[in-house]
Amino acid sequence: MKRNRLQTFILLLPWLLTFAVFWLYPLLYSLYLSFTKYSTLANTAQFVGLKNYSTILTDHTFWDALRNTLIFTFGTVPVTTAFALLLAVILHTQVKRFTGFFRAAYFMPSVTSLVVIALIFTNLYAKDGYINLLLGMVGIPHPDRGWLLEPSTALLSVMAMDVWISTGYYMVLFLAGLQTIPKDLYEAARLSGATAWQQFWRITLPLLRPMMLFVVVINTIKSF
Repeated sequence: MKRNRLQTFILLLPWLLTFAVFWLYPLLYSLYLSFTKYSTLANTAQFVGLKNYSTILTDHTFWDALRNTLIFTFGTVPVTTAFALLLAVILHTQVKRFTGFFRAAYFMPSVTSLVVIALIFTNLYAKDGYINLLLGMVGIPHPDRGWLLEPSTALLSVMAMDVWISTGYYMVLFLAGLQTIPKDLYEAARLSGATAWQQFWRITLPLLRPMMLFVVVINTIKSF
């Protein structure tokens, strides 16, 4: 028994060391620094207790940032999840040709450099960008200074970009979940006269709940 425990510990040792050095130590050190006045250039830390926490609770900038973060998270996670699930179901059930191409095309934004995406959307959202140009052609009102310079549209613009970036990644996860559902269930449902919507509601959605929970959790962490 002791030998088995020793072997188990030895096998876990690389992971434990990695966890301690790169996760546990930074976490504890960050907690310690939160109680100090730290000078980056001088590399000195003066203990101030709860002063940092009391200061941040009365800082309007902090509350504005927290409000924007909550709006961003609760605004993007449901939309991204819905779009990803819709695309996954369509590719899994409707698209019979060039499925690999469509999967790669939708997944591409997730692996594209964020710098490149930011430059593209900065140009799209500019006052003389393509979005304002197209809206102006059809007579739809649009921000004169650009979408990122107006307080009423800046956050929504960033949220739209995030949805576009993330949807393909979570679509692939939903596709993996869909491929684990036995086809016999759908065949039995069709023989029983179930419609496509009933099959989705009674079979697809319940069996995708573990994957959906995983998607919502990791997307919420990423958004925060």
